[in-house]
Amino acid sequence: MSPEPVLAPAEFGAMLKRSALRAGKAAEKLFARHIDLHVDELESSAVQGMDSRFGAPDAPVMYVMTPITGGLRGHFAFMCRPESAAILAHLLTGAPLGQRGATLDPFSLSALEELANIVLSIFLNDLATRLDCGCLPGVPRFSCDLRGAILGSLAAELEFHEASSL
Repeated sequence: MSPEPVLAPAEFGAMLKRSALRAGKAAEKLFARHIDLHVDELESSAVQGMDSRFGAPDAPVMYVMTPITGGLRGHFAFMCRPESAAILAHLLTGAPLGQRGATLDPFSLSALEELANIVLSIFLNDLATRLDCGCLPGVPRFSCDLRGAILGSLAAELEFHEASSL
């Protein structure tokens, strides 16, 4: 028999929604523009369960991945299609939109990493307070690759961390 989860999915989702709203307010100060973050749908799955979420294995995906250490260990991954990343970068920085989306220059990439870091940090603070344990975000890393390659390397990294913690 598996143990009861510490947080019910509804409580976890409500916490994430509150954290996203607070992160939007914090991001507004950093980017000096109105940012309204909403979490309409929450899905938690193992890496293997994300296979079809972002298209075919050869579909390009952009992501920011951050390791989580301390009392809670794991990874936070913010993934989206390149077109969505370009639009988000435009909204954050005002980078011009071309015919096929914004140019993701180093400033735009940094803005995307920082937004993911703000969302994760606020959520981890809320979660750590609720669970009475410490957890820290690591250094975020941004990449664009094929969906299959990203999920494959993430699965391998997670298996390595599980094996090394035994």
